[in-house]
Amino acid sequence: MNTESSMDIVRDRIARALEHRHAAISADVVLEVLDEALGTSEGLTAGEREFLIEHGGATSEDFTPEAGNFSRLEVAKRQTEAVRQARDRALTTSEVARLLGREPSNVRRSLARGDLYSVGSATTSRERLFPEWQITGDGRILPGLRHILTALPDDYHPLDVEAFMVDPQEPLGGRSPVEWLSGGGEPETVVGIADVLGWA
Repeated sequence: MNTESSMDIVRDRIARALEHRHAAISADVVLEVLDEALGTSEGLTAGEREFLIEHGGATSEDFTPEAGNFSRLEVAKRQTEAVRQARDRALTTSEVARLLGREPSNVRRSLARGDLYSVGSATTSRERLFPEWQITGDGRILPGLRHILTALPDDYHPLDVEAFMVDPQEPLGGRSPVEWLSGGGEPETVVGIADVLGWA
């Protein structure tokens, strides 16, 4: 696909989305903000570009500033979609209360103590959103969650937290922290793995 026409398509989609929301901002401004926020990475050397063209299936058009902008927009789009999907899968305060057999106020207290993890608020209500992985199949809060979350790097995005909790970890015998903790594994083992990430 031609990069210039791809950028035109992205610009048109952004313009339509802004118009739909009656936003007083142009698509070009949004693209500039995204470009500034996503930054630019250090460019490839001439030798690296030549190697990729010769052996990697790339073309010289792949290394234009427009192609770089389009790539960053694609990354931003994919990240935005991943966040939307994570929020769609999340449980509301009321749903967590029902699963745990508690009142919503008790769920909010558990959140305030750090025993539950929230990824924000629902857009259509004031209810908080909770990733479903932190509730066990038998209706309990995942053991040791507070200590694990505290050990994770402060700059971890909610998608990073989810990936850490649900992806298999070698020190846990190939099980995810969720599987490990749900199966009675020691939270301290997961805290140790999370601590290492803070130093990486």
